[in-house]
Amino acid sequence: MQFGTHALPTDLLERQFVPFLPVRSLLRLSACSKSCRVALSSTNKSLDVLFWKARYLSRWKTSKSAPPAAADDEKWYDAYKRRHLLDATVRKKLRSPRHGVSASKDPVWQYLIVEGGLDIFNRLYTFASYGSRSSDNNPSEEEEFALDLGPVDDFERDVARSAIVAINRIDVISRWKGLVVSEEQGGRSSSAATIHIEDGAKLLARFYVGTERVVDAFSGGRIDHLEKTIDSSLNGLAHRLCVRLLARFENMSEPDALTRHAVTDEDGQEFISLVHSEEDHQFSHRAILEEMQHIFRGTGGEDTNGLGGNAEDYYSYKNSLLDQVLNQKLGIPITLSIIYAAVVRRALGVVLDPVGLPGHFILGTPCSGDNGDDRRLFIDAFRGGEMLNLDEVQSIVASYQVPWDDSFLEAIPYRNVWARMVNNLRACHRRNTILDLFNEHNPARRAMGDDGFTNLLRRVPPEELTELKFQHAMSLSVSVLDPDFVGSMEVEHMVRFVRPVFDGTICSR
Repeated sequence: MQFGTHALPTDLLERQFVPFLPVRSLLRLSACSKSCRVALSSTNKSLDVLFWKARYLSRWKTSKSAPPAAADDEKWYDAYKRRHLLDATVRKKLRSPRHGVSASKDPVWQYLIVEGGLDIFNRLYTFASYGSRSSDNNPSEEEEFALDLGPVDDFERDVARSAIVAINRIDVISRWKGLVVSEEQGGRSSSAATIHIEDGAKLLARFYVGTERVVDAFSGGRIDHLEKTIDSSLNGLAHRLCVRLLARFENMSEPDALTRHAVTDEDGQEFISLVHSEEDHQFSHRAILEEMQHIFRGTGGEDTNGLGGNAEDYYSYKNSLLDQVLNQKLGIPITLSIIYAAVVRRALGVVLDPVGLPGHFILGTPCSGDNGDDRRLFIDAFRGGEMLNLDEVQSIVASYQVPWDDSFLEAIPYRNVWARMVNNLRACHRRNTILDLFNEHNPARRAMGDDGFTNLLRRVPPEELTELKFQHAMSLSVSVLDPDFVGSMEVEHMVRFVRPVFDGTICSR
């Protein structure tokens, strides 16, 4: 006599089979057995909530998309099944370009990137990082789902990395648009109070992640990993500032400060912050700036390097990217000022004013003149956090042959800060004369002809050529982040700015 799952009582399936079978087997059983479908359905509330919810959150624990979009209405089993089928579709689509289908023109890819986006990010990361992690030799159950069809080859891995870059770019553009609109509508005094000067800079750093940096920049399949890494560095500097101030003015040791003032970030890392301290700490603006000067110049007796201006390679685009500046400890005035302002705010809650001078960027203490300071102070982060008075600020402006105007000292909106960063990046790319030859309308390019241009590229070392191609693609793409442009952009228009990824243009960094 044949015996199948359809002959088993539902309650037996619920208690004896469902809790112990792999999810993959459960999905297959539910597709062929009515009894299993009943056992796995959401009519069994405890099973639905306790089992499928737990499995969903476990399998996609690093996903930034919301777990079931309508958790109150959508069954966890149905949500799990939807994501599982979407993951399976991803693996098939990784192979579609083999058959002559350009990914940038494939409507299914368009759907996966724009609509599936963050839902497939984790699965794509599994393919993109295949062979890069030791866990590939002993994959988890969740990784086995992605690898059902066998090992990932180089072609699939490269397509997955391109798709990740595309999804990341669309997510950055969408969030950038939200920042710009919120700051414009609310200003820093109302609904935009939670918007900080570094928010746009962090997104800009993410926008510049190319295929070669995918595995590290999105470690663990987290699309926000790079932002969290930047946050960790900024929190570390804020910690050092608090330690220095507490030791200088309250004779407090670092262990005592940790006991009394430690806070925890989203990833569970502790650092010292006095923003919400119940104790009354009276630190003048001048004292804060003096300690920041020690941190930026690396002169505080700590075994750490400071941060300063990159005068030798001023026009490198990397000087405009927050993660690169924090790593190499060198940058240009605007990025160093953003780091400086973010550290002071995270440590003490003091919001410094961004001051966009002609040709230079500095910071200013709040105009209120409270906290024991009678006069407004200015900070040149590019020169190691040097403190400036009004006469020195006016001298900087005069050096650019620009007549003085008192409006130069006004705090500019964050939107203008981010726009200035985008313009700096475009200017950096334009200064590269070889890079400009990629423009077919360049007179020099037209004069040498296609053959001459091809011969020129053959003389460029492979690594430099890859970097040039990346910069060329980014010089075209970064314009989408111009605040005057992105505010009116709809999601479907964003796809235009990720197509070069699929066509092999963006293949580096």
